Amino acid sequence: MSLRRGGKPSIVLDAMWAGTKPFEGFAFTIEDGAEDLQLRGAEGLRNLALLSQTEKPLPECINIAVQRNCDQKQVTFTASGTAIANQAGDGGQVLRDGRQVGELLPASGFKGTFPIQPGRYTFPGHGCLRPRIRHLPA
Repeated sequence: MSLRRGGKPSIVLDAMWAGTKPFEGFAFTIEDGAEDLQLRGAEGLRNLALLSQTEKPLPECINIAVQRNCDQKQVTFTASGTAIANQAGDGGQVLRDGRQVGELLPASGFKGTFPIQPGRYTFPGHGCLRPRIRHLPA
């Protein structure tokens, strides 16, 4: 619970209601990607209590596997997962530092081989909730 003591903000941990009657309240859950946050509040007060924080597994829609071949100076990205197996995926771009370097398409088995270059690789259009990001060091 938060409050002000002497004009300065403070926090009270493990606060308990000492009144004679219960007060009206509410509870709700926020689903945030891989987490569920369950909160409770009291009517007329501005405080919220975090009752629980639960991590839940994200569905594996698309997973990007990385295989480096340093002898040939190439990197291979392969998309797999439930969306590929269910033929729900139609492929997508492979970007390095925001610029397209190729695509992972059904015709290629959702696989692409590219020259190894340092940078941040992203795969927009792949994945259910957020793109997977891979970094390749120089």
